Amino acid sequence: MFYDFIDGSESEFDSSIIEEIKTFKPDLFTEIILDIKMQEIVEQINRERFFKEKIINCFGSSDLSMLS
Repeated sequence: MFYDFIDGSESEFDSSIIEEIKTFKPDLFTEIILDIKMQEIVEQINRERFFKEKIINCFGSSDLSMLS
């Protein structure tokens, strides 16, 4: 199985493609991995912002210092 980072689904994937990229284009492989990691970090930051905003909306902005 291969996790599709574009639409979030799992699908069958020919892993030999990954091996070819790693072998013949190691810089491209590294760039792809870094892009994926960066996307994960951005998604995590967005989730944290979303929940922080929800908490602020529930308790009011006067309690903002408590969240820092």
